Amino acid sequence: MVEEYSALPEPLSDFYDILCIGLDWNDDEAPHISHLQPLSSYPEGGEESNGEEEREEQQIQMEKQSHPPPEVGGSRRVPQTPLARQRQRAGRMTVNDLKEYLHLPISEAAKKMNLCLTVVKKICRRSGLRRWPYRKVKSYQRKMGALGTRLRSRDAGTRARAEAEMERLRQELAQFCAGIVPD
Repeated sequence: MVEEYSALPEPLSDFYDILCIGLDWNDDEAPHISHLQPLSSYPEGGEESNGEEEREEQQIQMEKQSHPPPEVGGSRRVPQTPLARQRQRAGRMTVNDLKEYLHLPISEAAKKMNLCLTVVKKICRRSGLRRWPYRKVKSYQRKMGALGTRLRSRDAGTRARAEAEMERLRQELAQFCAGIVPD
């Protein structure tokens, strides 16, 4: 019984052809089976030793000589990239630095501080603030605004109760915001 097989085109061949566009592949320079050597002719590790490693070592030595390390007490400084400066600045920030932005949505606050959203969240978590308090701050500000009319009351008892309520709201908000009262 003889079975017939038909050759099917490789489904990814077009993809591979597109991927290789622009590569300098020359069929004449491609290694042929006749050019390959048995593994026993290679040194330890299976790599061909044709001086490439020595050239790489020489190149590394040349780079080290052309860029000597900065002196320990010297005034020579390596310029920082903007990303490195941002990381350094963000590493020193605390929730106290964010308190004037807690009344804003986190995306707006991040833009105003020139930080990415993830960095702002990381600063909050590091300082004990589990969530961005924008909604809570707005809610407490509305409650405090409503108490404003009672604070202007002529009755001393009403004013005293309103002041006590206002202080209680401030304490709750500070407790929620890791001990910081937002501006």
